[in-house]
Amino acid sequence: MRRILFSLCLVFLLAPNVAMAAIGEAKEILEKLEATEQKTVTLPDIEKGSLGNGFKYYILEDHELPITQVVAFIKGGTIYDPAGKSGLTTMTTSLIRNGGTATMTPQEVDEFLDDMAASIEITPDREYIVAAFKCHSDHFDAVLKLFFDLLFSPRFDLERFDLIKKHFKNSILRRADSPDTLAATGYRALLYGMDTSWGVYPTTESVHSITVEDIQAMHRRFFRPDQMIVGVTGDIKEGHVRGLLKGPKKVSEPLEEIKMPTASPSPKTGLHIIDKSGTQVIVNMGQVGTDRFNPDKYAIIIMNDVLGGAGFKKRLPALIRVEKGLAYSVWSSYTFGPIEVPGLFRVYLATKTESAREAVDLVDMEVERFIAGEDLSADEVARSQESILKRLIFEYESVADIVSNVVRFNYFGYPDDYIEKYGEEIAGVTLDDIKGVAKKYLNPESFQIVIVGDESVLRKQFKDYVIVESLTIEE
Repeated sequence: MRRILFSLCLVFLLAPNVAMAAIGEAKEILEKLEATEQKTVTLPDIEKGSLGNGFKYYILEDHELPITQVVAFIKGGTIYDPAGKSGLTTMTTSLIRNGGTATMTPQEVDEFLDDMAASIEITPDREYIVAAFKCHSDHFDAVLKLFFDLLFSPRFDLERFDLIKKHFKNSILRRADSPDTLAATGYRALLYGMDTSWGVYPTTESVHSITVEDIQAMHRRFFRPDQMIVGVTGDIKEGHVRGLLKGPKKVSEPLEEIKMPTASPSPKTGLHIIDKSGTQVIVNMGQVGTDRFNPDKYAIIIMNDVLGGAGFKKRLPALIRVEKGLAYSVWSSYTFGPIEVPGLFRVYLATKTESAREAVDLVDMEVERFIAGEDLSADEVARSQESILKRLIFEYESVADIVSNVVRFNYFGYPDDYIEKYGEEIAGVTLDDIKGVAKKYLNPESFQIVIVGDESVLRKQFKDYVIVESLTIEE
């Protein structure tokens, strides 16, 4: 039960805070990174190939410690939930992990993993599902067998199903307790369209409609070797691993063509208030971005870092938090989507209710200054480049991190040497590039603003906005 609760809480209550946590962690390691000599990422020689059952694999031996790690990226994700069944992917992954196998009860699975001091996680994202485990190399064969049994021969235990559904509904009801969650959910729903796969969110009604048969149908659709890319690292032999990966049988049914769902961004700009009493407000503001294959991506990454990245010296934190003292936290992020659906640019603010209007106006002003190139220097861009490249080294410190990301990049359609090319592209960005993408991809006049706070107070502050609407996040 603890595992189920933990997984659901991560997905539904903490997900919008991941970016905040990542930035907080980045701040803590900035001093360490600043003292690190700048390097470039060089990929080791990774064995790769494909098997008759459909598996694509990446294997890298590392005999420094008697540990083996496996990660599998699976075609699927929450954007593929059927209409009216939002939450199906999350329930499916939770039941597959926690519902036992054809030959083992849920309790026997948990006991086996405890005896092996191993852990298996199956986690949904928007565009994929990740299944992973880590164990002592002596137990690798046994844990891998259980891993495959969970993925390909789950039990779909009815008692666990009922428990997962109950906890899922409770987590949705607790969503109203988190202003961060409300703001991020509303922002995404507004920019992508509330009735699209990208903007919809689970409700108690959508979860209530999900049946075990729905989960079994989703499992048949996505959980098959020819929908997976597997990465294995650690104290193992490549040939032995490749032999074990041949174990799962090829699925005889033809592979279904799975099309990427599209989004339908709202044409409205303006202010959208989610009413929640209190003395503080959470603001999400920004616009639709671009896709991950846009050649301007690397300049956009640095642009965002200079504007609102980690650290008090970035433009938005320096002005709004340090100089004006108007925000508990302020940062910006720029995500990149598939070709069919652009990513999002978002500025996050946490401030007092009475400071909301001033803080929002300062964001608009600073973004306008940034677009105009005011005070933007080559040194500022160079510092951001150096910081990003040093973080890159830090993030790819272990061979497991490297292989996991090579698998992830391959899933998205990047070349195997993308990590190396990423560093090269970041290093090649110029001041003129930053000025160009700022003018091309930032437009404060088209910003959507979602504020969680006391609506009666906020409406008075923003009464001169052309559009001020209420926004409700359904339970």
